[in-house]
Amino acid sequence: YYSISNINTTASYAGLFGYIKGANIENLNVNNSSVVGNYAGAIAGYVHSSTLKNCNGANNTIKGYYSAGGITGANRSASVIDGTLVSNTTVSAALTSSISGERFVGGIAGKSEEGSIYNAKVINSNIYFAKDVYGYAGGIAGHMVVGAIFDCKNIGNIDALNANYIGGIAGSCETVIFDSISKSIISGSNYVGGLAGYAVETTGSYAFVDMLAYDEFAGALFGSTEELILSANIFLIVSISIIKEFNYHDNGISLCRDGFHLSYDYGRFTAEDGAVKFI
Repeated sequence: YYSISNINTTASYAGLFGYIKGANIENLNVNNSSVVGNYAGAIAGYVHSSTLKNCNGANNTIKGYYSAGGITGANRSASVIDGTLVSNTTVSAALTSSISGERFVGGIAGKSEEGSIYNAKVINSNIYFAKDVYGYAGGIAGHMVVGAIFDCKNIGNIDALNANYIGGIAGSCETVIFDSISKSIISGSNYVGGLAGYAVETTGSYAFVDMLAYDEFAGALFGSTEELILSANIFLIVSISIIKEFNYHDNGISLCRDGFHLSYDYGRFTAEDGAVKFI
């Protein structure tokens, strides 16, 4: 492994590399660094059509004004992140007058579109939204569109009280989560889930969470979904607390059953004929 430490950089595309395209980067560590940018990540601010394999980050502080991740701010166009470890790192979304709208923050990637994340781990790290910042926050990816999250683990905290989609693995995942684990303390506003704030398909994944939702749509596995495929997922909830009104989504897996507080519940699910059932 090559190791680089004590980077201190501020740029639009911020990281050890600002913007990479068509690259193959392997066996690289970035440690004890501070990265600030519109797109911010320890390895790269923006990854396009590239592969990052066995690239790690430890003891870093990453701050993004649009999209921030422990490894990369954005992962695009068939890019693959494989075998990555992020530890003792803080990834946060912050305000700047030059950028308005939603922010994306994740332990590995802030935003991943047409990219995949495999065998990634986020350990003892914090995902954080500054006051008056809203958007997507996830233990692995803030927002995932196309591709897959496979064999990933998040053991850390997500503090995103103003974020609208918050999950232990992904804030919002419009693709597949396979064989992944979230063991997290999660707080957010709308659409809060142990695995994802919004999801369409998960298989063989686990959520062990302590969750606080300030508005509505909170669930042990997902806050909300429209077309869900579930298979052999397990949850163990220390607690779910809803400060405001709690609503059941039409097809959601809102597992705060029989009231506003659920303690030490455990379940296994399968999907049959379009319905989710306990097994």
